[in-house]
Amino acid sequence: RGRKHLHDQKPTYFVHAGLVITRLSWPLLKATYGSSWWQSTPSTLKRLAYKTFRQKSDEEVVVMTQILDNTVNLNYKAKQTLELVQTLNGVEVLNVRHALELILKTEGKYFRIDFEQLGSIVIEQKIAFASNLAIKEQHRMYSLWSDDLRDCATKLELGKLLRGVSLSNFEQLSVPGDPYRKRNRRKRGPKCMM
Repeated sequence: RGRKHLHDQKPTYFVHAGLVITRLSWPLLKATYGSSWWQSTPSTLKRLAYKTFRQKSDEEVVVMTQILDNTVNLNYKAKQTLELVQTLNGVEVLNVRHALELILKTEGKYFRIDFEQLGSIVIEQKIAFASNLAIKEQHRMYSLWSDDLRDCATKLELGKLLRGVSLSNFEQLSVPGDPYRKRNRRKRGPKCMM
C-alpha cells in the first residue's frame, strides 16, 4: 500500500477545488512530519505506510495533503496534516488516477470525497472547475496535474478535455509549452488505467 522508496520518481498528484490529492509514501511522511516522522505520524498512516500487502497490483493509499485556500473550499479545514481518502462519489478509491477519473466522471451537480478523520467534503463541480485557474495562479503552480496523469489523459484521448475544446472550464489545465495543445499521433502504448 504505502510506498517506501520513491526518491527516483516524481510524485503523482492532482489539485481540484484546492484539494491536493496524492499517494501515501515514506518520503511524503518524512517531508510532512519532519526527521522524527516515525514518532509524530498518526498510527493509521504509519501502519498503512509500513504495510506491504496489496490486494491489487495498482492499489495505493490516497491522501489529501492540504486544502489550498479559495472561496470554493472556505468552509473546510483539514483536521490532520494528511487526510486518508476513503471514497469519492461513494466509490472506494483504488489509487490517485482512479480518484481523478471519479472526479472527471462525476455526473451529478456535486462531487463528494469522504475522509477518515475530516468526514465529507461536498463541492459543486462547476464551481470547482471554475476555481481551479484562480487557485493555480494564486498559489503559483506549474500544473494542477502531475506529468504522469497528464500523459495518461492523452493516452485516453482526453486531450480535447484538457485543451478545453469540449468543455471550456477545463482550459486551466493547460500550461505554457503544453504538449497537449498539439495533435498527438504517437503509437498507443499500454493501456492507462483511469
